Amino acid sequence: MESAVLATSADGTPIYTSAIGNPRAASIVFIHGFSIGAAVFDEIFHDPRWHESLYLVRYDLRGHARSGMPTEPEFWASSRLAEDFDAVVRAFGLTRPFVLGWSIGGTQITDILSFFPPSYLSGVIHLCAIPFMSAIPSAAQDLSTSVLPPSGQSHDVVAYQAAAWKFTKGCSKRASYSLYLSCLSHIMVQPPAITQYVLNRTQDEHGLIRAGQQGLPYLTICGDQDEIVDAATASRVMDSFVNKRHIVLRGADHIPWISHSEEMRQEIFRFVDDVLSQRPIS
Repeated sequence: MESAVLATSADGTPIYTSAIGNPRAASIVFIHGFSIGAAVFDEIFHDPRWHESLYLVRYDLRGHARSGMPTEPEFWASSRLAEDFDAVVRAFGLTRPFVLGWSIGGTQITDILSFFPPSYLSGVIHLCAIPFMSAIPSAAQDLSTSVLPPSGQSHDVVAYQAAAWKFTKGCSKRASYSLYLSCLSHIMVQPPAITQYVLNRTQDEHGLIRAGQQGLPYLTICGDQDEIVDAATASRVMDSFVNKRHIVLRGADHIPWISHSEEMRQEIFRFVDDVLSQRPIS
């Protein structure tokens, strides 16, 4: 059964997090994407093929879903987001977890590696992900660039609703209606000021790049039918990484755990097993 904890970040912001599986197994912390809470990973966390082999942890990022929603700019410094992750790690007593960042959630890993050493993690998984904030212009697909401006404003409700629906449908045409509604509800409760922080905050990617060049294991998975993120373009920033693996799922969209669930699961399991067995990744 999945257990939930309301962790407290260093600045006092409450962070909703939950875990399922064997605490003695390798752990993966899942980080969700733009304006959508951790419930987007329900298909994974409810699947015994996942949690019988791994310890799965997820959390709602600050400003999302069940976590605190601070609207002052000082609460959106890169260090604060790294501290949120550490609060989750501490809440479940994790040691050197793997971290999976999906979509814009991939940028959170850059925050983590700006303030914690590579040895803090066992490995990084970028899933249809943007690696850092400055990569957004090159990695965002046309659908994304069309919905982002109306998503961060509050004066045109019709445009806001249309953008939210277009974005949600663009993530996957195979998702259930209940998942669409879950994603939409998370988007609708997020204050526009927070949406602006999510899209326009700053960070330093040098910690991420340095970790990759020093050998921290990296797995990138992208779908060639992804309408939200051109993850293949985003992954090129990691050309200098020495211990990486890049997987393209043919026919997969932005939510590959629905469109290509078994292929994605096998690639992640293989990566985790190779890292723990100290086999080459590249």
